Amino acid sequence: MCIAAVFLTHTHFLDCGWVGVQAFFVLSGYLITGILLESRETHGTAASFFGNFYARRALRIFPVYFAYVAVTLIIPSLMVSEPTATVLHATSAQNLPYLLSYTVNVFEGFSSTLPLNPFYAHLWSLSIEEQFYLIWPLLVFFTTNRRLKQICVTLVAVGIIIRLLEYLWIDPPPAQRLIAGRFVYFFTPSQFDAFAFGALLNFRGDALIAKLLRLATRWVPASVALLGLVVLLLAQLAHEKIGLTSLGWSPFLPYFYASVWGYTLLDALFAVIIANLHALPALAKNRFLQRLGRISYGFYIFHYPTLWAAHEIFGIDERATSLGNLGTSALAFAVTWFLAEISFRYLETPFLNLKRHFASRPVAEVAQAAEA
Repeated sequence: MCIAAVFLTHTHFLDCGWVGVQAFFVLSGYLITGILLESRETHGTAASFFGNFYARRALRIFPVYFAYVAVTLIIPSLMVSEPTATVLHATSAQNLPYLLSYTVNVFEGFSSTLPLNPFYAHLWSLSIEEQFYLIWPLLVFFTTNRRLKQICVTLVAVGIIIRLLEYLWIDPPPAQRLIAGRFVYFFTPSQFDAFAFGALLNFRGDALIAKLLRLATRWVPASVALLGLVVLLLAQLAHEKIGLTSLGWSPFLPYFYASVWGYTLLDALFAVIIANLHALPALAKNRFLQRLGRISYGFYIFHYPTLWAAHEIFGIDERATSLGNLGTSALAFAVTWFLAEISFRYLETPFLNLKRHFASRPVAEVAQAAEA
């Protein structure tokens, strides 16, 4: 569902669909923290804990990612005519250091005047994810559950402060609020609380967290809807250019300091949704969604360039709300699904099968091996 929403955002049929990325960060915080907590209990040494985690993450992420980067360095000269091919080659050379170091988000946030190859514009979120992997395993392994909960609560509580400081650092004049919004959006500390919201879902047995989650379930969805409508109304009164399909949550949240406070509400909303998925068993058992989730990584990698290529081939303006744009996007969705299936079967699965060599070993088993 998040993938479909992001797709619609790129076609401007649903300008608030970009919030699917926030859902991705919250869900990642939940899943990765759960994996790390379980791994901490089953691994006897730091070397085993970190070695297994990073080996398994590398097998999941690196093959498709670096294969994609390699292919897109070559493909412009084969499939794209001039002068577009020259532009793509030039931007690829500029972007390559950021691609190889998983810092595309830094390029996006700090280099708004420099071109980013359309093949790579979506990879900023994966860059933040990889940076998260550098920090979070250390926190999980070297802290107790109690201290980890405290860290997560602190990150959630200071998320607005972090983004306010970032916004004030840029100190934009009114005409450049979008630049500040972009910087806040792509800067890694801005997303810390999204991961923390997700991580806290692993501690729902804690009385305080359970109580806060119940309160959030009651008030956050309505607050998101209401504040979105307020922003939409105020923007219309102020003659700001904000799409009605954004529901008040337009990309980069440039209006009324929403880039400071808005992400907290959105992250809380997705934490509530994830925590209450058990109430939607039909959704969880939907075979279509299950399959899409299984191939979601490849879908993520291929969706943006496929959309771009489809609009280039058919000469459709992706900013236009038209049936031609919708049809082109639907075709791109189908092609992306096909590419993701091929990637999953022939590229991802062989590497995923290697994960069995990095399976968790119970602590008792490690201790017995050490004594032998």
